[in-house]
This record gives sequence, structure tokens and C-alpha cells, in this order.
Amino acid sequence: MHIIPSLLVKSKEEFLSQLDSLDHMVTHLQLDIADGQFVPTLTWSDPAIIASIEGYTFELHLMDLHPLETIALWKDIPSITRLIIHVESVTNLSDAIEHARTFGREVFIALNPETKLEVIETVHTHIDGVLFMGVKPGFQGQTLIPEVLEKIAQCRKKYPDLYTELDGGVQEDTLAAIVESAVHAICPGSLVFRHTRTAREQIIHLKQKINELKAL
Repeated sequence: MHIIPSLLVKSKEEFLSQLDSLDHMVTHLQLDIADGQFVPTLTWSDPAIIASIEGYTFELHLMDLHPLETIALWKDIPSITRLIIHVESVTNLSDAIEHARTFGREVFIALNPETKLEVIETVHTHIDGVLFMGVKPGFQGQTLIPEVLEKIAQCRKKYPDLYTELDGGVQEDTLAAIVESAVHAICPGSLVFRHTRTAREQIIHLKQKINELKAL
């Protein structure tokens, strides 16, 4: 199980502080892009700053009512390797995926907790993976909605070629159930960045916990 820290930040200073705390313990990060409309939260992001960062690749989690317009702002940033579009933010999912693929990156779709797994049926051969929201998107530190783990397990069985991620509700007391779901990656935010340990120390700790749980 991979750990992809989720950076939901309000300023350049907060972004750089979190990056510094990671100290290259991981190489792939999730950058949350929230427009204040699809979700109430409004986040900071700057393609020029991201382009200057070395040693990391990023996936864009587009909590955005106009994801394709936002993607265009990042098309020349080589460290952006994955685009994640919320099913709930577009009127024609197939067209949005097709458009996103023209940017030459991996394309994932994101599902809010209430969104049915069936939406994958018509598009699964055109995407690289699925991001499952374990909580209502836009805020860190929420409690995991357990039914989401059932959807992940079903997805792994029905679409074994799709890469799966869980974003939201990742805490130490939910790790056992998360590991059991067989999700490929977790995207913790508050668990990594709002802890007494540094982000680097916390990721080392989480990797150890995950390995222990997988060995049971």
C-alpha cells in the first residue's frame, strides 16, 4: 500500500512548510485544487511554484466545477503526472475523460461517498484509476464513512486493473479496515501534517503499522 500525502493548503508558505516536513520521505504527492464552489474550501496552488519543486511528482485532485479549464493551466508542468476529475463535477463524464487524456497524463476519476460504483461501468476502460472519497470532500480530519471501504473492495474485484486510492478518513484506528479493503494507496492529510511527529517521522510510523497489519 502506497502513501500519497494530501496537501490541502491555503498559502504558498503552508505548502512549502509541509513539503519541508516531508523531507523527501515519499516522491509522489496529491495536490488538492479546491475552487470554493464545488466544495466550500478554497486552496492555494501555483503552477510556477510547483514547476520549481524538484524530487517530487504530483497528482491534481480537482475539487473544481471546471476541471478541464483548470487542467489546461498545468499542461506544461512535467511533474504533474496524474489528473483526478470528480464524477460529480462534470455533465458528461466520458467527454471529460477523453478531453483530459489529451494532456498526456494518467486520468483518474474521483467518487464522493454517496456516488454509486456503477458510474465506473461505462468508463473503466478509459481511465487509469479511481480515487474514493472516504469523507465529504474539502475538509481534512473527518471521520471515515465505512461503507466506502466496501465500494473499494468491490471495485478491486470487479475492475482488478484499476489503481485505487482512498482520500479522507485515514487514521490509525481505521488502518486495519483500510488494509483489508485492499486499496492500492492512501492519501492522508491531517494524519501526516497535523501530528506531534514530523511528516517524515509519521510516514515511517505509518508504513510500519501497515506492514504489521498486512502480516496478520
